[in-house]
Amino acid sequence: MKTTIKINLAGQVFTLDEDAFQMLKEYLDSISKKFRDMEEGNEIITDIESRIAELFQQRIHEKKQVITIEDVKEVIEIMGHPEDFDEGEVVTVTLTTGIQSFGGAPLDSAFVWSFTSLVCGGTGVLSVDSIYPAGGQPYSVFAADLDGDGDLDLAATNNSSNDV
Repeated sequence: MKTTIKINLAGQVFTLDEDAFQMLKEYLDSISKKFRDMEEGNEIITDIESRIAELFQQRIHEKKQVITIEDVKEVIEIMGHPEDFDEGEVVTVTLTTGIQSFGGAPLDSAFVWSFTSLVCGGTGVLSVDSIYPAGGQPYSVFAADLDGDGDLDLAATNNSSNDV
């Protein structure tokens, strides 16, 4: 017999084994310590907690209602450890007037901008169940080596805000 604990994570209630709860608490405390003093730290922590809740939800079904320490270990492996959450690389994007819409219309003028990617402990491999924010009314996605590092990068165009 094991002791279980009910928790509320991202607005969802989960039942965890006591050892799973302790491991999750230590993990979330380390996440909080990493991000709490950052300008957008609370938002990052909330996003991480929401993703953990999604991953927990995938592990619950009619015959399994309790999150185990094995589940928590799997989720931590997917999410990564706080030391993996370092600032990403600078990405420079260039859109030339040679780019055309699906209707064949070219861009009126070229655009160049840079941003720093945010690394959240992932492996760099997109998975089927991942959700990536793409701004208002995403229109299309483009994959290319935008920063010249040999890895594919993604850019999503936004129909309503005219940005990527």
